[in-house]
Amino acid sequence: MRIVLSLAALLFATSVSARCMSASMSYWPPPNATIDARPVILINGMGGHQATVQGLKGASLVTPGHRVPLNKIATYVGAFRVTQTVWTPKQPLKPGKTYTLVVQGKSKTWRPSDYVADSNQKVRHTYTVSKTPRPALAWTGAPSLGQGSVQQFGCGPAVHQGVVLPTTRADGLVQVTITQGAKVQTHVLPLAKDGTLSLGHGMCSGPFQVGGAGEYTANFSLLTGTLIDGPMAKGVTFPAVTGR
Repeated sequence: MRIVLSLAALLFATSVSARCMSASMSYWPPPNATIDARPVILINGMGGHQATVQGLKGASLVTPGHRVPLNKIATYVGAFRVTQTVWTPKQPLKPGKTYTLVVQGKSKTWRPSDYVADSNQKVRHTYTVSKTPRPALAWTGAPSLGQGSVQQFGCGPAVHQGVVLPTTRADGLVQVTITQGAKVQTHVLPLAKDGTLSLGHGMCSGPFQVGGAGEYTANFSLLTGTLIDGPMAKGVTFPAVTGR
């Protein structure tokens, strides 16, 4: 039985019954995170903000006396109303310093803010660079399948397939490529704290289509700075998630 419910889908379902959110933007890492000297920054736009993300003129990380522009290294358009851009610093950040994310759009510049975990307080996306090098993000084993889920909500179903990815760190980024025949889908996802990924989409948006019929194959690459580790020699293959 497929019974796993995506946390993001659950949180969204508690606040929306019949109407879908029309637009939103999100950023990774979360506020107050510890980062490496060459971090990867994700900027995601859903619905009406897909064009906003695609049209960004630039982004930077700033601290008093030091501003570091970011290079955009990739843009991915998801399967369902979501677009993502991937950024890295043009030069290393200074260890021990706290930087704030600044984003430049077509007509305005802003400093994104978001809610801190377990709090109703909204803060800027500020990150502190580790004073000493952190353990490298690396594989410690082969990926394995978790459970799939189909949950019916106001705008439609949320469809997900869980995957377990053994790595040295639980705050890493993974580039995921899912193929089905000639169709290829690629997106970057952050690992959950338990070392899992949820492949699929919520009721309003999401990077991957994993429903329907047939089989999907997912391959995974670790994303660190400007380097992408090669795909695992063996990915995972799973049947389309149907909820049965």
